[in-house]
Formats: sequence, structure tokens, C-alpha cells
Amino acid sequence: MKKHPLHIIKSAIVEDLKKHHAFLGALAEDALVYPPDTKFGDIALPCFAYAQSAGKNPAELARAIAESGVVASEWVSAVNAAGPYVNFVLKGDALARVLFAALKKPALFGTNDFGKGERVMIEYPSPNTHKEFHIGHVRNVCLGVALTHLYEASGFKMAQVDYTNDLGSHVAKCLWALMKFHKGEKPPRGREARWLGAVYAEGAQKLEAHPEYAPEVSEVLQKLESRDKVVHTLWKKTRAWSIKGMNDEVKDEGKKIVAELLKKGIAKKSQGAVIIDMEAQGFGIMLLLKSDGTGLYSTSDLALARKKFKLFKIDRSINITDVRQSLYFKQLFHALALSGFTQKMTHIGYEFVRLPEGAMASRTGRVILYEDMRDEIIEAAAEETKKRHPEWSARKIADTAHALALAGLKFGMLKYDPNKVIVFDKKEALSFEGFTGPYLLYTFARMNSLLKKTRSVARGLVDAALLADAHEKQLAIHAARLPEIVQSATENNNPSELAQYAYKLCQLFGGFYEHCPVLRAPNEDVGRARIALVQAAQSVLEQSLKLLGIPLIQEM
Repeated sequence: MKKHPLHIIKSAIVEDLKKHHAFLGALAEDALVYPPDTKFGDIALPCFAYAQSAGKNPAELARAIAESGVVASEWVSAVNAAGPYVNFVLKGDALARVLFAALKKPALFGTNDFGKGERVMIEYPSPNTHKEFHIGHVRNVCLGVALTHLYEASGFKMAQVDYTNDLGSHVAKCLWALMKFHKGEKPPRGREARWLGAVYAEGAQKLEAHPEYAPEVSEVLQKLESRDKVVHTLWKKTRAWSIKGMNDEVKDEGKKIVAELLKKGIAKKSQGAVIIDMEAQGFGIMLLLKSDGTGLYSTSDLALARKKFKLFKIDRSINITDVRQSLYFKQLFHALALSGFTQKMTHIGYEFVRLPEGAMASRTGRVILYEDMRDEIIEAAAEETKKRHPEWSARKIADTAHALALAGLKFGMLKYDPNKVIVFDKKEALSFEGFTGPYLLYTFARMNSLLKKTRSVARGLVDAALLADAHEKQLAIHAARLPEIVQSATENNNPSELAQYAYKLCQLFGGFYEHCPVLRAPNEDVGRARIALVQAAQSVLEQSLKLLGIPLIQEM
């Protein structure tokens, strides 16, 4: 496995600790942490988990370990105890190795090879046709793009697809509403998909207000699946408005699989429908076929799961949908396992995106469309950019505004754990201060501006031991953590770890910039060391932004 500098240093510390302290025999590298303030040390070991086996309280144990001598002397200059923590102070040449790793091959720094070439398929954004693409869907896309980049950086080979569902109850509702309330109408040219979304919302509202319409929708669905001439013709036309090209039809293949599950006794009939009882597993009842014989998403997905592994020769697949599908995917994966299909399959469920004024819903038509939000943010970003740089050309202002808008949207979707609800505020998303994408771009441009005023430094001309200030050391060590952050974010399927890391990097750079002058350093040697540190930090921020799918801005 590819080893990065901090991994080598932490591994040496762990091995020395285990060698001299038997009760630390199970100590792992990930038990080491980074102190919030480097005045205590650069790396630390919390002693809570080992105190009982050592027969001491955590603070006593920390003192005993610290007093036993310097650990990993090749890398560590001093060991001290602070409460229940053992702190390790790194030598200057250790810091240099950490620093130069980011400078040697910037584009490769942060990459890992723990994926070992395993082939992975990530399925996103999976929007439904006949509905409009709103900013809730943007979270899906942002997660998919970022995870694809993270998996690639971690040594996996990617096979990306998205599955667009074009046959189901939502389509039947839309076709029913078209035939009942808009027969003979033509949509505005070039806005057919948006018109369909409005028709769908109208149909859903009518059904909610008039439940007696439900049998009519069921009849449309049956006609849709039996290829009734009138309904099928309308379906083909509206489908062409929503997507280009055709998806493979897998429902018939799925029905064959359902028949096999029935034959094996895995599935059973209940009131005419075909189900699998998963109550014992806590997954409820999985419906495979309706009582009228029509299929569902699950019917197709049973076939799709097998087909994608065979067709794309993948080792694992990842599906990204909102959390409402979480139970369904538990059911699907369990059904596949019962049928003997045991390939690696993961579902990543993300929470909803809300607006400051409340939740969105395609069903009611109360949504903010992606294109509308994007255009509003670009317009606001262009106005702000023009205020700051009235001398810039219209092209430069437009390009900068576009990058800022994408940064605001993407970072706004990625900075939170997928399990957390997002309240998306476009004004906050465009702010140049705080936990935002534009703040990260502003910091990158600030680094770029600073480096333009200096000369790049050669590795041999830098004495990293001169970076003794707490702000310098914190920035250097945090920058060196990129490889382990990338690996952790990949293993946890959580790009927010990288987003939060990048934000902290910018904060640490701000503290460094304020307290450690680069252009007016105390002497030339310190100046060179600080320039190297800025170069390393900028390389790490650039790599982080690229992995998140956020475009760069060289000047702001």
C-alpha cells in the first residue's frame, strides 16, 4: 500500500509504543490524534482506552508513557503528557518530509492505492422522467461526482451510470392528467419537460383532493404495461420530451426472476400480489408484483442488479438516492442475497434539501428548479464580481461568476454529512466568509496572489525546522493529512469529511497569513520556508477542490 509521510511517522510511533508497553499490544495507527493546539505536540495518544489494562487512571498512564523515554526518535524530538494525552513533538526534518511530499508531485498527493484496481459502479443521479430537476436532485449529483473522484483517487476503477425510471406510477399519473385535463394541448416549444412537471403536479393534487380518480390512474398503468395503442403512443411522445435515447427494458426479465423466487419458496402470493416477508429482519414486506400482475421498481431492479455486474464486469456497486429509498434498498439487497446473488452492493441515502421557508415536493409543484436557482446565483455572483472588479471584461466576470455559483451550490451540498438535512440559503452559499465554497475559492486565489509575488523555492533550499511557530506547524501538519482524509472519506462514503478538511485548511492558512509574514519574513531562510509552506497548502487545497468537483479561480 502507498505510504504517505504522516502514515510512516505514525506507524513508527505506534510500533515503538507497542514494543515498550505490552498493554498497548492492540494499538492501531488510527488511535493517534492531532492536538487542537501544537503547543502541546504535533501528534497525540489518548490514554482512556488503555488505562484499565495498565492499572492506572488515564492521566497517570499518560505521564508514565511520557517519562519512559523518547519514542520513534528518528521522527520525534520530545514526548510530554497533558492530562490523559501523550503528546509527540516532531523533529524539523520530519516536518520537512511532510511538507515536501505535497510539493514533489502535487497532482498525486492525496491519492491512495487501497482500492487495488477494484471496479466500482456508482449510480447517480437517477432522476425520474416527467418530473423537473430541482435542487434536491443536485445533492445527488454532487455526491455522485465527489464520490467518483474519491474512489478514483483511492485506486478504484470506475464505471459510472445513472438509471432513469421511465415506467411507473408517477408516469401513469402524468399521462392520466394529460388525457383528462389537457387533451389536445401542446406544450410550449423548448419547455416540454417543465410543462410535464406542472401537469404531473396538477395530477397529484387532483388525486389527493379526489381519491375517486385512483382507479382511473390504475387503469392507465395497466394499459401502459400492456402497450395499449393510445396510451403507449402518448407515453413514447412524453418520454422523448423527458429523456433522449432509450433505456433497456428489464421489467420482463425481472418478472422471470420473480417467478423463480416463487418456485423456490422465497417469495409467496398474498391477496394476488407477490411478496417476500422480511418482518423477521426488520424490513417489513417487499412487494414484487401487484395483484393485477403489473411490475414495480423492484421487479426491474432484481434484473438490473445481475445485469450490471455481468455487463460492466464490476466488483461492487453503489446506489445514491434520497433517504426515502433506504428501506427499499435493504429489502432489495436482502432479496438478492436470498436468491443467491451476494455481490457487494451499497446504498447511500442522503437527507432532504430544504429552503429557509420549508420543504420542497415535486408532487405539489412547490420546488425550486435547479436551472432557476443556478441562474439566480450566477446573476448575484456576477453583480458582486463586477462591484469588486469593474475593470474586468464581461467574459472574465461571467467566467468568475459561473465558478463562484458552482462552488456555492456544490460546497453547499457537500459540506454536510449525507444523513443531515440541508437548509439551502443562496445568500449564505455565495458569502465570501464562513463555511462556503466562495470562501475556499477566495483563499485559493489569495494563495495564488501571494505566490505570484515570490519565487518558487527548491526543496534543497528550505529548512523546514525554521517553521517553529504554532500557526506554521498546524498548517503544515494539516496539509499533510490529505491522503488519510481522502481514504477515510472514501471508506465512509462521505465527501463532507473532505469538505470540512478543506475549510479548516483555509482557516489555518488565514491564521498563518496573519501571524507569519511571508513577503516580510524575519530573514531570507524563514521566508523561503514559508513560501514552501504556502506552495504546499495551495497544492493541497487545489487537490481538495478538484476532488469535490469545484472549479478553481486564479484571481478574485
